[in-house]
Amino acid sequence: MLDIVNSYNIFIDTERNVSQDSTGDSINLPLGESPIVAGSNQLIKLNLMELTVPKTWYDVNSTNSTFRIEDGNGPGAVELTANCVLGNYDTPYNFFNNGFLPSVLTTFLGLPTLAGSTAGGSSYVINNPTPPSATIDNNTNVLDFTMTIDVATPYANTGDCPIFKFFVRDGKCFQLAGGKRIRTNPVSPPVGTQNMCYECYAVTAGGINPMVISYRAYYNGQTATENYCYVRINEQNTNTETSSLNSFQQDTHRTSMTGSNILGIVPINPDYCRYIAQTDNVFFTTILAKQVAQMRIKITDALGERFPLIAPDQDTLGNRFFTAVIRVDIIQLHPSIPHSNHNPNLDEKTQARFGTEPANQMGIVTNVGKNGPQSGFYGDGFYNFQGKRLT
Repeated sequence: MLDIVNSYNIFIDTERNVSQDSTGDSINLPLGESPIVAGSNQLIKLNLMELTVPKTWYDVNSTNSTFRIEDGNGPGAVELTANCVLGNYDTPYNFFNNGFLPSVLTTFLGLPTLAGSTAGGSSYVINNPTPPSATIDNNTNVLDFTMTIDVATPYANTGDCPIFKFFVRDGKCFQLAGGKRIRTNPVSPPVGTQNMCYECYAVTAGGINPMVISYRAYYNGQTATENYCYVRINEQNTNTETSSLNSFQQDTHRTSMTGSNILGIVPINPDYCRYIAQTDNVFFTTILAKQVAQMRIKITDALGERFPLIAPDQDTLGNRFFTAVIRVDIIQLHPSIPHSNHNPNLDEKTQARFGTEPANQMGIVTNVGKNGPQSGFYGDGFYNFQGKRLT
C-alpha cells in the first residue's frame, strides 16, 4: 500500500533570474535551503503537471541540414559537404525548392569534375508530374528533379554521376530530403551504389553540352524531423528508455534498454509546445535518492541535444525559456496486511483448508477456509465446532 504523506508543487520559470550555470532551456534548481527529503521506508515521486516551451528554433537547423555529394565512383572520389538553407517551411515542396535544391546546385558547381562550369538553362527543374514514377505533389511529396549545368558532360553513364549521401553521423537530413541513411561513419565509407541515397536514372552521354542529370528521392520528404520536446532531469530514477533516445549521431544496429532521465515529452506546435496534465501518473518518475538538494531540468530533442539556437545569446538574452509545474509526492511504504484476524503476526503461506498443521485452538477461527466460515471448516479444516476431529 502507498500513502502520500506530503505533497507540494515546484513552480519553474526560466525567462529571467537564472544563475550563471543555467540557461533558458537548462536550469539548475538550488534546493539546499528546502531540499526534497524522504524518510525511512519512504520514496520521492515527481509528476510533470504543466510545461510550456515557446518554439524558438528552426525546423531545418544544424541537426538536420547537412548532407554530402560525392563526385565519382571509385577510390579517388571527391566528397563535398552541403547544408540546406535553415528556416521553417510549410510544405515539402517549398523546402525542396527553397531550402534543398539551391544548396545542391551550389555544391554541384563546386565539384572538381565540373570546375569552371556554370548553371545553364533552368539550372534545376522539379519534375511534376513527369516522370510519373515519382512526383512532388500533395499526394506523395517525393522529390524528382533534373540538374542542368553548362558544361560538356564528363560522365559516360548513370553510375558515374554524382551521388547523394546522408550519414547518420551528420544528422537527420535524410528525413527531410527522402534519402536513405548511411549508418557507417563518413571517415572512409564504402563507395558505390549502396550509398546512392538518391537514384540517378538519366544522364546525358559524355561530351554533350549542357549536362543534364535526373534524380529522384527514394522516400517522401518532410518539413521537420522532431515531433516532441523532451523534459529531462539529472536525478537517478526508475524510468527506462530505448538506447536510441540518448545516443547522438550513432546507429548501433541493435535495440537495447537503458536507464532514462526523461520525465515527460510534449508535442511540438508551430508557436508553443504545451502540456497540461489531466490526471495523475501520466509523466512521472520515482527518484532513487532519499534527498535531493540540487536538480537540473532541461529541454532537449529526441537525442538528448538542445534545440539549436538562432543566435548565440538566445538562451540568456533572447526568447529561449520554459515554464513548468512539477509536483513532489513523498510516499510512505507499508508492509502487506496479514490475512489472519486473530493473530496479525501470523505469516500465512497457504490456504487454510490446505494447511498441514492442526489448529492451535479448537473452535476459534484462526484461518478461514477457501469457501469462508459458512463451509463449517475451521482451523486447518479438520475440526468442527465442538472440537471433534472430522474423519
